[in-house]
Amino acid sequence: MIGDRGFDITADAYAEAGRREALRGVCRCVLSQIERPYPCSERQTLTCAEDLELPRKRFPAFYGSFDWHSCVHSHWTLVRMLKDNVLTDVPELEKAAAAQLSRTFAPDLMEQEARSWKEKVPQWEEKPYGWTWELALDQELEKLANAESPYADEAKAWRAALSPLTEEMHRRVAGWIAHLSLPARTGMHSDTAWSLAMAADCAEATDDQELLESVCMAAVRLFGNDVEAPLAYEPEADTFTSAILNEAALMARVLPGEAYLS
Repeated sequence: MIGDRGFDITADAYAEAGRREALRGVCRCVLSQIERPYPCSERQTLTCAEDLELPRKRFPAFYGSFDWHSCVHSHWTLVRMLKDNVLTDVPELEKAAAAQLSRTFAPDLMEQEARSWKEKVPQWEEKPYGWTWELALDQELEKLANAESPYADEAKAWRAALSPLTEEMHRRVAGWIAHLSLPARTGMHSDTAWSLAMAADCAEATDDQELLESVCMAAVRLFGNDVEAPLAYEPEADTFTSAILNEAALMARVLPGEAYLS
């Protein structure tokens, strides 16, 4: 028994060590590309030659990481790592992550980013995937700000700087939900259930009852009568999530247990 238990402890220690090393690798990867402007994947709708802008001019804060939403959830990754204290044994990485967040969430830079979205970026761009990722970033900053962390006070300032952009993304998400007539079951960025589930999590975490209610109503309206999902048709070659599992995860969030099981 003692020998077995000792093996379990050793195995757990190795597993934890491997997990932490993997997370350090993720952190290094994020830091290496989060401010890298190229390569860049971007779509712009132009009405004249003057509309054409380089990514860093359109998005002064979130211009790296290949595309806008990837840059946003790269920042989410750094915030999550600070919140979960997974970099404490590598102080140089932890400091580099915090320094990156301080650079990005500089108030003047975030004000420029928010202004660009309000005045120039079309209403369809990054809909809805990127929008809900920004809400998730705001949610993660709130968690860090309320955690027992040496970065809690900084997180409060970072979140305050992000707030103008969060207000714009909240407006866009609320408008998107209000006008949903049919779902997109794509398993891709446009997948309706995926982004509704993200919006639900953010609304619950920030006690945004109005947004949460709109998500619940949309979910029941769009998916409430679905039966016999064709699981045999998944996975597909060109998707990165399961449209069926996305829907199941969404409905688990918005339906009480008995209603969900029925």
